[in-house]
Amino acid sequence: FFPSRKHSPKDITYIKGSFEQLTKPPKQDLVVSIMTLQFIEDIDKTMQHIATAIKPGGLLVFAVFNPEWVTQCLKAKVAFADFDSVDSPRIGMKTFGAVRLPVYIRTALEYDEA
Repeated sequence: FFPSRKHSPKDITYIKGSFEQLTKPPKQDLVVSIMTLQFIEDIDKTMQHIATAIKPGGLLVFAVFNPEWVTQCLKAKVAFADFDSVDSPRIGMKTFGAVRLPVYIRTALEYDEA
């Protein structure tokens, strides 16, 4: 889903793409990342790039996998596989049918620190 221009105030600019596009001026008031950060291994570097793209007082809003939900899925043997732990999952694979992607589960504190 990408927001529709017709439902937005005219002074809102949408930028869709990778963090490289965010590092170009101007700085942003808001950066939104939905269900992407858990697929990035080097979260510190990524967060540094995002931080440089946000104006002072701006916001980063993001959603990632809830570690408890991942644990429940691992115990039920659905959606995830090959994790280092079932009870405290950190690194493993997310399955999308036949496609498998590496996934990195972090706590809220780890995201705060990054």
